[in-house]
Amino acid sequence: MQTWLGVACACWHLPPGQLPENISLEEATVERELVFLGMAGIMDPPRPEVAQAISVAMQAGIRVIIMTGDAAQTALNVASACWSGCQKVRLRVSR
Repeated sequence: MQTWLGVACACWHLPPGQLPENISLEEATVERELVFLGMAGIMDPPRPEVAQAISVAMQAGIRVIIMTGDAAQTALNVASACWSGCQKVRLRVSR
């Protein structure tokens, strides 16, 4: 399974450099009447040398920890891409 980061872009359809006088930048209203510009997907796989580095560290008795701000499934995907022993990975999610 691959993990992608999706980013969507939108803007107001206004003359350049001009905001309407009644514009509200409050969270509840700022995302109204936007024009969808597009969407991009980004995949940032681990570098090829990461698997070897993790293997060497584990053989040296170092406990390897992956810390990420991503979702739990993303962390598991990164672990499985990095080393074959990922079935031994314990996942702890902190909020």
